[in-house]
Amino acid sequence: MGNLSRNFYIKNSNISTTNRENNNPSMFYEGLGWCCAFGLESIAIILGNLLTIGAFAKKKYLRKRGTYLLINLATADVFIGIIPIPLYIYFIGIQFQLWQAYFLKTITYVFYVADILLGVASLGNLTIVALERLYAAKKPFRYRTLHPRYYYTAIAVTWTLACAIAIFCFSALYLTSNYIISTYTSMIVVFIAFILITTSYSIVWSRLKLHSSKNYRKASENERKLGVTMIILTVLSLSAWLPFVIMNLVVVFAKLTVDNYIIIHATKLLHFGNSLTNCFVYAWRMPDFRRAVLKLIKLGKHDNSGQNSPVETSAISPLHNSRRPQYSRALSNYSPQHRLSMKAL
Repeated sequence: MGNLSRNFYIKNSNISTTNRENNNPSMFYEGLGWCCAFGLESIAIILGNLLTIGAFAKKKYLRKRGTYLLINLATADVFIGIIPIPLYIYFIGIQFQLWQAYFLKTITYVFYVADILLGVASLGNLTIVALERLYAAKKPFRYRTLHPRYYYTAIAVTWTLACAIAIFCFSALYLTSNYIISTYTSMIVVFIAFILITTSYSIVWSRLKLHSSKNYRKASENERKLGVTMIILTVLSLSAWLPFVIMNLVVVFAKLTVDNYIIIHATKLLHFGNSLTNCFVYAWRMPDFRRAVLKLIKLGKHDNSGQNSPVETSAISPLHNSRRPQYSRALSNYSPQHRLSMKAL
C-alpha cells in the first residue's frame, strides 16, 4: 500500500533538483498547500477518532457488542493520523524543497511498514465488522448471547495478520529488492477483504429489505439501524480506498508511470481520508453518539451537575423534590398542635 508513494519519490527525484535550479516560488507555495492539507487531515483524524473512542468507552449506553470493533477501528485510524500522514508530509516537503532530507532511507522504511500495517488493520477491522453484521442478521438469537471473548479474539487476529503481512511485504521489497511480490500480496489482501465485505453487506441488505415491513422489537430495530450505519460507513471507506488501489495496479502491473504528482497526492489524501469517515457517519447516524461527543467537547459540563447527588436523576428524584414543598404547604394550613400530631403519624 506504500508502493505507489515509494515509487513516486524514487522515479521523480529529479523534480526537487529542477525546483532548486529554477527557484520557482509557485512550487514552494504549492508544496506548502499540500503539507497544510495533509496536516489538517491528520489533526482531524486524530481528534475525531479520539472523541469516538472516548464516547464509546465513557457512555455505558453506547458500550454494546459491536462497539468493541468500532473502538478498535478508531484506534487504528488514530495511529494512521500519528505515523503515516506526518511521514508523508515529510516526503512532500523534500519533494518541494521545503526542508532538507535527513535519514531518508530509514524514514522510508518506517513509512512503508506503518502504511501497510495500519492500512491492513483498518481494512481488516472493516471486514470483521461486516462479518459480525452478517452473523447478527443470520443468527440474531445466537448473536445476542455472543461472549465478548470472541470479539477480543477477532481483534487479536486482525492485528496479528496485519503485522505478519507488513513484515512479509517489507522483507520482500527491501531484502529481496522485488516490489512485485509485496504488491501482489497487499493487493490480494485488499481484494479478499473487498469480496468479503461486499458479499456480507449484500446479504445483510437483502435481509433488511426483506424484513423492513415487519414489526420488530426495539432491540431488533436498533440492530437494523446499526446495520444500515455500517453499510454506509463501509461504502464510503471503500470509495476512499478504491482510487489508490487502482493507481497501484496501473503503476505496478500495467507498467505505466504516473508523472502527475497532483493526481498521486490527491489520491493519497483521499486514501488517508477513509480514517475520518467513521467519525462523520457515527455523528450523522447515531444521536446517542452525537450527544456523547458534545458532552466530551464541553468537558463534562452536563455530567458535573449530578456529581453531588448519590442518586441519579430518575423517576424517584423529581417525585421526591416535588412532594416536599406540597407537604410543607399542607402542614402550614394547620395549627401547631395539628402539625405535631400529623408529624407523629
